Amino acid sequence: MTYDESDPTDPTPPGRRPVPRDELRRTAWLAHLRSHLGPEAVVLCERASLDVHLDLVVFPPSPDRTFVTVVTSGMADVPTSGSPSAAGEEAPRVELAIAVPLGWPGLDPLAADPLHDEANYWPLRVLKLVARLPGDSGTDLRWGDTVGRLESLYPAGTPFSGAVLGPPVGLPPAITGHDSPPGRTLLLAVFPTTPSEMDYRTSLPGGGDSLLERLLGAGVSMAVNPARPPAVAAPPYALHVLYDRVPAHLGEVLEPVVPNYAARLAEEGRAEAVFPPEPSDRLPQVRMRVGPRLDPALLADHVADDPALTAVVDEHWATVTLFLEGEVDPDDLPTSPYSFAKQLAEAPGPTAVWLPHQRRVLSAADYVRATDAEPITLASVHETTTPEGGPAARTHGLAAVGGREIWFDEPGMTGPSAVKRVTAMLDGGGDGELPRPGDQVRYGFTRYGLTEGTVPGTGEPVLVMAEEPKGRRRLFGRQA
Repeated sequence: MTYDESDPTDPTPPGRRPVPRDELRRTAWLAHLRSHLGPEAVVLCERASLDVHLDLVVFPPSPDRTFVTVVTSGMADVPTSGSPSAAGEEAPRVELAIAVPLGWPGLDPLAADPLHDEANYWPLRVLKLVARLPGDSGTDLRWGDTVGRLESLYPAGTPFSGAVLGPPVGLPPAITGHDSPPGRTLLLAVFPTTPSEMDYRTSLPGGGDSLLERLLGAGVSMAVNPARPPAVAAPPYALHVLYDRVPAHLGEVLEPVVPNYAARLAEEGRAEAVFPPEPSDRLPQVRMRVGPRLDPALLADHVADDPALTAVVDEHWATVTLFLEGEVDPDDLPTSPYSFAKQLAEAPGPTAVWLPHQRRVLSAADYVRATDAEPITLASVHETTTPEGGPAARTHGLAAVGGREIWFDEPGMTGPSAVKRVTAMLDGGGDGELPRPGDQVRYGFTRYGLTEGTVPGTGEPVLVMAEEPKGRRRLFGRQA
């Protein structure tokens, strides 16, 4: 059975070369699949291919599988980009699978005409696009990898925007790896993911495993379900503590902070956990995960003007990411990860703390000092410019904790002076409250207040800080 996906008049656009078919590997792979999923497979062959000739092997439901399984054949024709092992062995190649529920038009029962409707064909389209990525980009795909910006492949009304690769749950365990004369081939499943799930994944360096754990824990099946709710919400903010070594497990990191709990994590060799381990009305749970070294390009703009900070950032080899677990009461200021990060920063090992939502990096020592000056840790103040190029200042970080950012510009004022005034407004809230309209602060002989407004040129809703008319006597957050 064939199905056209590409233009047969131009199967190979300029700059893309066809990948030679590995017939021996393909034959062995198909035999492997049939030995575990049954002989009733139908192969959907491409008439024309962009580069890799990618076939799809469709297996009908069985008493043990209440879904239709579709597996690629040909993705493994693309050589891996990694170097061979010390023994000269190539890294395993990968094929992918996706599944659809019973009764999916065009696949249960198998019929060509319904597959011409994109509303039915999209799971195969996603599968094939992801399978072609190694050939397109030269990057291997592995367990826990995510693929974003797939919105155009999903029909309108479908909640998905990306995909993550994980275990082919519901298939026989022995199917996940196959050794043949050409080499080893692994099978991974493609799980469509929602925007909040993708945001959750990107908040954790190397957090694909964590996302998969949450998806499987929520009962997400290998069979696509456009009606399913998101398995996890993106955290409002995350903190990343940079380490000068690679911790063996999370217990090693937490030993100076919560030694008894750390001992439990050490016994299990856990890289991720929440504390406290059980939900509590008194203390919000914080999720923590040991992750890989950050890409230096992520932090380059934040440390470029500070050689000392650049040095401590360059010395890091691992991260511990902290963020709030679950929903947080909007009436409570969610600062628990800040406190945990401070305790970690005070112990041996950390070199710096990265706060993406505040767009700043602090050395471990500077972070400890900053958290002693609440509520300045809730936001950082940055110099910026107006649309006309004049100096201005604004905050980053308040929106992540349920507030609204502050904008300030005043004719004739320098950028550093504007930053000092916004910082004074933040420091004025010593009661720990978020800034709100009507709050005021005195700076020298001038009183400034906050009103609702927008950032000039962008329309972003913010609190605009401006000089108050004389005679109004309201202190920050309180009546005088």
